[in-house]
Amino acid sequence: MATATAATALAPNALEKNVQLFETKKNDNFYKYGRLLSRVEKGESLIMAHHDGELLHYGTHKGLLVSWNLEQAKFDTGAVKEVQRMKLIHKAHSIAPTCMDTDRDHFYFGDTNGGISMFHRGSSKCLSFEADHKGRVAGIKKLNNSLVHIGYDGFLLVRNMEYNRIVHSWIATKCPLSAMVVRDENSLI
Repeated sequence: MATATAATALAPNALEKNVQLFETKKNDNFYKYGRLLSRVEKGESLIMAHHDGELLHYGTHKGLLVSWNLEQAKFDTGAVKEVQRMKLIHKAHSIAPTCMDTDRDHFYFGDTNGGISMFHRGSSKCLSFEADHKGRVAGIKKLNNSLVHIGYDGFLLVRNMEYNRIVHSWIATKCPLSAMVVRDENSLI
């Protein structure tokens, strides 16, 4: 009985009731044969996505961030309004984001080279950049006045944003940390 319920939940008709980011080809009733409605530049590939309330942000390996407003999606055509497109640049170098978090005024990114950066949402300017990890950053989360992030170097680091310094570091093993779950400001897995 549980298997039948899971199969029903994944049926194409159930997914089509949600926001449709793909447009179906003519004479085709299945969402999986659609094409993406937003374009990325030639040679770019998507490497991360982040859902933030009504906005969906995605980043590319060449440092492009695009934000869609899902609240204004047109359900009949699948069109989604693009509200922001910005190049992630710090000192003339593109930042290839691997993970991100947001607050009201800022974007926080971890990148492929171990960097942690903060960009202003309105001006798209890089406000800070720190090379905290020795490899790819796997997860980042803004909690009150701290930024918690993990990397493939095996470290979990907590940076105090007021003093702009690492206030806690923990190494699990020499194995990469690839995911974290933040339940609240006191609970982290």
